[in-house]
Parts: sequence; structure tokens; C-alpha cells
Amino acid sequence: MPARQMAKRCIIAMLLLFSCLLLFAGCTPAGEEGTSTPQDGSVEDAAAAGDSAGEAVLTVTDSLGEELVFSAAPQSVVCLQASLAEIWLLAGGTMVGVTDDAGERGLDIGDAAPVGTTHSPSTEAIFALAPDLVVYSPDISGQTEAAGVLEQAGIVCYAAKVDTFDDYIDVLSDFCTLTGDDTAFLEYGEAVEAEIAAGID
Repeated sequence: MPARQMAKRCIIAMLLLFSCLLLFAGCTPAGEEGTSTPQDGSVEDAAAAGDSAGEAVLTVTDSLGEELVFSAAPQSVVCLQASLAEIWLLAGGTMVGVTDDAGERGLDIGDAAPVGTTHSPSTEAIFALAPDLVVYSPDISGQTEAAGVLEQAGIVCYAAKVDTFDDYIDVLSDFCTLTGDDTAFLEYGEAVEAEIAAGID
């Protein structure tokens, strides 16, 4: 199946990329992730409210240490970079919008609408899709600016930095939490991690 082949190609590419990072750049020090401490207690309040109402609460922490709370799995997701869209798809997610580099990368994006380029995403196109989650790279100024505009309008934005294999695992884990696909994390996270460890030993 095309989707299956896409996933396998992705895993092979990630294995090569992150193996090189681990071998030549050194392993990422443990405990490098920041622990987010909400300043206004909004995260705890939201979680408590969800629990008291009997709703499932999904909480993830993005690459900038921001905690995002969802009362249900996001259904309308926009990704502003093909590599991040690829991880979201591996996690079992679907998209309503994505930047044009996803098509150039050969991703199976389904009916996802174009939302501009990686360096210049269109906030107008994104607003038209009414997303409940936008995934962006904080390393690209055009995406950071767009995320700022979207957040001011109340749209939840997840900042994803994937510079090392540990970063990839963290982001994939969060995405699988949001999609509810534990099997995807086992296949594309833990299994790949084990393969890389076996290759290095």
C-alpha cells in the first residue's frame, strides 16, 4: 500500500539521519527537557475541570516547554512543515491543511488544503480551515510569526523542534498521545530506538 511504503521510507530515512547524529554529534544529555511550571495555574484548572466533568483530558508539553491541554483529540490539524507533517502522519493523525513542501516530499496528505510555504505560511488560509491544532517549527521565523497571530485568535499551536533522535521520540510521543495511537509509538518510536541502539552497540 502507498501509505505503508511511505511510512517505511520515513523510518529508514530517520534511522540514517539520527544514527549519524548520535554517532558524530554525540548523544543528547539526559534530562535536557524543561519542566514547565504554569504561572497562572491554568493547566491545573483546566485538567481539574475536565476531570470533574468526567471528560478525558489530554496534556502534552511542546518543545518550548508550553503545556497544552485538550478535552478531546484534535480533529482539524494543520502542519506548517513537511517533516512535522510526516511525524504527525506516522502517529496516526490526519490533516486539514499543510504547507506546499509536503507535496514535494511525496507525503500522502489526503484532502489537506495548501496553507502557503514553509517560510511564509498563510494565516488567512489557516483561519479558513478553523483548526483546533497547528504544528509549527519555532526555528523558522515565518512560522513563529504565524503561530503568534493564530494564538492571539485562540488557536492552539504546538512548537516542535526535531534536532535529535530524542527530540523525535518526544514529539512522536506527544502526537501519539493526541491521536490515541499507542501502536504507532511502539512501531515508529520504541522499535526504531531499539534498532538504532542495536546498531550502535
